[in-house]
Amino acid sequence: MQIDKGSFRDPSGSVFYENGEIFRLVNELYFPHYQHLMTSGLYSKLIEKGLLIPHAEVSQSPLVLKPERIPFISYPHEWSFSQLKRAALITLEAQLLAAEYNMHLKDASAYNVQFRQGKAILIDTLSFELKTGSIPWIAYRQFCQHFLGPLTLQAHVDWRLRNLSLTHIDGPPLDLIVKLLPLSRLLRPSLLVHLFFHSKFQAKTNFKPQKKSLDLCSQSSIQALILSLKSAVNSIEWDYPKTTWQNYGEENSYSSQAFSHKESLIKQYLSVVKPGIVWDLGANEGHFSQIASQFSKEVVAIDSDPVCIERLFNKQTPLLPLLMDLSVPTPAYGWGESERKSLAERGPTDLLMALALVHHLRVSVGVPFSHIAEYFSKMCRYLIIEFIPSDDKKFIQMTPENRIDCGAYTEGYFLKYFCHYFKIIQRDPIVDSTRVLFLMKSIKEPLCSQS
Repeated sequence: MQIDKGSFRDPSGSVFYENGEIFRLVNELYFPHYQHLMTSGLYSKLIEKGLLIPHAEVSQSPLVLKPERIPFISYPHEWSFSQLKRAALITLEAQLLAAEYNMHLKDASAYNVQFRQGKAILIDTLSFELKTGSIPWIAYRQFCQHFLGPLTLQAHVDWRLRNLSLTHIDGPPLDLIVKLLPLSRLLRPSLLVHLFFHSKFQAKTNFKPQKKSLDLCSQSSIQALILSLKSAVNSIEWDYPKTTWQNYGEENSYSSQAFSHKESLIKQYLSVVKPGIVWDLGANEGHFSQIASQFSKEVVAIDSDPVCIERLFNKQTPLLPLLMDLSVPTPAYGWGESERKSLAERGPTDLLMALALVHHLRVSVGVPFSHIAEYFSKMCRYLIIEFIPSDDKKFIQMTPENRIDCGAYTEGYFLKYFCHYFKIIQRDPIVDSTRVLFLMKSIKEPLCSQS
């Protein structure tokens, strides 16, 4: 049995893994809340609406639940703007529903939301508790720090501020959010109340609710607060910035014949491997990710361009699009550097696709072939990889800005290092092109094991 290192924060229970399966142990103090959740009809309603991950009870003493497993756990700073917005809205929808059953979400952490078949869903069953106390919603501050504040910063300041969620695991503090926002945005009524005045209120650490505030717990007060937050979230819109790769699909250097051949080869490779989970690194707007989804159960499409990932999510496919710069992929972070997992630690994946990617890592970032090969070998069992030679038009466009010895950038050097970790199953030049596709298999079992 392996305890999930990120579940220590919840006094109601803990998550653990056994024989590749995920379980949730429910502590005795949560029993009254769990019983009400299950018998009141709230659980059934949440499942019916697709708001909560379903579970089965596998043990009564102790009480152990077996939730449906999410194939890939992602984190808020890896989501597009619309993914974070959707996660915020389903959190509010669940809170509104819970209030009808005299319950509430005791926390509103973005980490309690994941994406299943392209749709946001809550995964923490033990977040639902019987309503007590003298404030409308105990998780109000957390919601503003995890959702409303970050959405506002991304839309009205800079999308790169999403990374504040990486450095502030419980969401960026409200006072920091207020300092970063332009005054013109902050004066909007909803943001003035939920961010500015809330941050000032939060600074009064000695505040104690008085008896006269008990009426704030009324059903109408709770509903008014949640509807106000919902309106605030819905009103936030993000204008796409101009980015380097957002039109790559229309401007790539493949002829129609070469592109068609590349598609057919990838389909052939996928039919050979029959992967359960595929990670597509450098996915752009996900053309090949969508092809991979026809041959696998789950596809994670990763790219560093926020517009590409935003567009891919809004296509409403069953893919999981994630925003990540592969030159600085998500590290292990949180308490003990193990509360949240690095990208590699969330593997291995059955198949890794790296199409038109390696030359960017080698030339633009300066990562040696040896380092790229070693890193990929930690994450996958099979690899589809594309080699783009130095006489390729796109490669030539990149090299004036980068210092690289093109004599050391050859297919021979590429294979020298990759063959240290992978066995070549198939090598296919792409017709009407100088590019080459490879299907490889890891020589050794990847060091990481999915849990």
